[in-house]
Amino acid sequence: MSFEEKINNSEATSIDNLLILEEAKKLKTVFLDNMSHELRTPITVILGYAGILYDEITDPDLKEMAEIILKSSNRLTEALNLLLDQSDVESERLKVELVEENLAEILKETSHVYKPVTEDKNLEFKFISNVTSAKCNLDKKMFNKVMSNILNNAIKFTSKGSISLSL
Repeated sequence: MSFEEKINNSEATSIDNLLILEEAKKLKTVFLDNMSHELRTPITVILGYAGILYDEITDPDLKEMAEIILKSSNRLTEALNLLLDQSDVESERLKVELVEENLAEILKETSHVYKPVTEDKNLEFKFISNVTSAKCNLDKKMFNKVMSNILNNAIKFTSKGSISLSL
């Protein structure tokens, strides 16, 4: 086989592999779209009924169980949304829009949201920053989702002490 034939053969194989990859990406998108509906519907029902139970129950132990169901369902919803957002970014249905933002302000706002959540768990929340302005390009919505996941995990896995967010 000549060098030119090897190149042509390699090029044809690469094109075939690219077509297979594109088809796999389409199948993944269809699968995730279907799973989104199949998972969101029962999660919504669980959240609805758990909310009703939580509001109606007076027994402290049962109320705590209902609260655990609510929190777990919310975490599951967040994880599903993150997975679907990632899929949307990969399939180019969701565009990441980088805009110059003040990271110090965003983190300060985030700390105000999470301070009461940590206090409910008898934890101290500290936002540590020596700067008032830290400009960077980011997609604020996606950044907030990532920060939310990080802080929710920090709260979840911290049983005593404090959680610090530093810039």
